[in-house]
Amino acid sequence: MIASLNPSHGRADGLDSPVEGEAIGNQAGLVAAPRRILILRPDNLGDLVLFSGALQHIRNHWPSAHITLCVRSFGRELFAHCPHLDELIPYESLRWMAKCRWPRFLSESKFLRAILQQMCSAALPAANFDLALMPVMAPLANYHRAMALMTARSRVGVFGRLENQSDREERQYRTLYSAQMDASKWPMDFPEMEANRLFLQFIGINVNGEDIWPEFWTKPADVEEAAKLFAGLGAQLVIGIAPGAVSPLGKRLPPEWYLQVLQMAGSQNLSFVLLGGKNEIDICRDLELCMRQLDGKNSVVNLAGKTSVLQLIECMRRCDLLLCPDAAPMHIAAALRKPVLGVMGGGHGARFHPWGDPNLARVVRKTMDCYGCNWNCKYETFRCIQEITPADAARELRSLLKAMH
Repeated sequence: MIASLNPSHGRADGLDSPVEGEAIGNQAGLVAAPRRILILRPDNLGDLVLFSGALQHIRNHWPSAHITLCVRSFGRELFAHCPHLDELIPYESLRWMAKCRWPRFLSESKFLRAILQQMCSAALPAANFDLALMPVMAPLANYHRAMALMTARSRVGVFGRLENQSDREERQYRTLYSAQMDASKWPMDFPEMEANRLFLQFIGINVNGEDIWPEFWTKPADVEEAAKLFAGLGAQLVIGIAPGAVSPLGKRLPPEWYLQVLQMAGSQNLSFVLLGGKNEIDICRDLELCMRQLDGKNSVVNLAGKTSVLQLIECMRRCDLLLCPDAAPMHIAAALRKPVLGVMGGGHGARFHPWGDPNLARVVRKTMDCYGCNWNCKYETFRCIQEITPADAARELRSLLKAMH
């Protein structure tokens, strides 16, 4: 139970340095049997995929609680049919309020805070909670401001990760929380899945790593739509390619790079499906034009911008192998236990490397001594990605293809 957590009792301003392994905060205890729970996850689709397997354990731990998940639009697509949730609310409805900068108001002006919370309640009718969780390992300051807008008896978050916030911001918002998991001693590349498991443990839910394997909740209509989109591919081996990486754009490789990889790997008599959302339409169109140069009886189907999130998952399920950069499709492929070759840079080190069977989930990368830069690159381009050679990627791809025969 959450009541087992023991926030430290230090200075009233909550600015004591955390003790490794302990919760920190400014309240004596937390709600033991919450009736209404909020989970705030305003981060990216890949992060939500990695977190999806934790939801069943939160539900099992509090079976009678009303559980609300606050996510962006793509998250509402992903979790639209999740049986472990009672409600989905849009982060977009409070994002503009969360972006407002209030240097001292949150701690000094209860009147302003009350007004903002009333505005938030008007935008999000179910904004009053017993317990609010933000299991984001490296939050933005905006996420803390969004958490402050939620009326909650207890708030639980993560302390000590400064990749996306300054030390001053982190300290400023620390007093919002009843307890925070101390992640300050973790290396930059601490695996995200293990971090999710430790957050569950922090709130009293003990699980093993395999227990939080990601879940997807698609519907028969999604399966049928994927079947229609794949209808013309025949019986050939299908390689799915998701070349887009929305953030940062420097993670993208040019279409010619993929063409060279496929030529070196041997691409005769294969089918290719190009996958991505609306932001990837342009790069997939350019890649489709490039792939017309491949020798052999290959078919190419471009599905970029033509699928919902759940349809994308079912399309990936129908692929035999996936080639993806460090983005959400790579995590979806790993979750589906599909053979996947991840093209990885060093911004987060190995934090988001695909997990599972290393014979299925492989990576190609260019190791550099500046790994762990959080994409604050000191070079004009992301050399750790842009200098990955097609030959290295082709070697790994050939190995995966050979293992499938």
